[in-house]
Amino acid sequence: MQVEMNQTDISQQRKSFENLYIKVRELEGRIFSDNEVKELPHVSRNNPHYREWYLRAQTSERILAYLKTLKMPLKILDLGCGNGWFTAKLANLDQVEVLGLDINSRELEQANRVFQLPNLRFDYGDIFKDIFPEQSFNICTINSAMQYFPDLNKLLNRLNYFLAEKGEIHILDSLVYLPYQVQSTKERSRFYYRELGVEEMADHYFYHSFDDFRKYSYDLFYNPLSLKNNLKKLIGLKVSPFPWIKITKSEL
Repeated sequence: MQVEMNQTDISQQRKSFENLYIKVRELEGRIFSDNEVKELPHVSRNNPHYREWYLRAQTSERILAYLKTLKMPLKILDLGCGNGWFTAKLANLDQVEVLGLDINSRELEQANRVFQLPNLRFDYGDIFKDIFPEQSFNICTINSAMQYFPDLNKLLNRLNYFLAEKGEIHILDSLVYLPYQVQSTKERSRFYYRELGVEEMADHYFYHSFDDFRKYSYDLFYNPLSLKNNLKKLIGLKVSPFPWIKITKSEL
């Protein structure tokens, strides 16, 4: 009886988070029609988040080019896939099978409507449950979703279980902070959500610093703080603020 009650509580918590998440996305203008999702990451110049999507398009181009260099069949997990636009981009590569996973049923339904490929599927599921066999994937991507996981170490260890030998985790399009920035960013974020009218969302949004990765021998494939990128910013060029972090199974 107690187990059933706990499962019900967890289910209710997920639904509560999903409703809150969708409300925030609606308020921020981040809910797209099916036709708009098909075109992502390309959006109209009138979109309030045009600059962000311009930079995210560059991210997707970078990792797609990288995965092509591996020249081997790949089983890919896209964790936190949302409406599936990036998952579908991955599925357009040769010799891949791709699974998009999320706990957001509304966006998963849209993903299933919009993107239908024989090597692509979308599932509702909790990564911390035994939903896949061990060593099921060669690649795991976390694209603009790391901020919804409170315990980075727990997440990476869990993904390690599902990775094949020499498998890779790629963290994309999420901000990673310098340690001294975390507290002030939390405070600004809570103020932002309070002004938006959904302050409770601040309790579901988490901030990870480069210190959180210190125990892993990771590769920084794209560094927004590099000298090259700082020089670009000085001359007014658009530079993505999102690092691209790769961690291989052997380094976890």
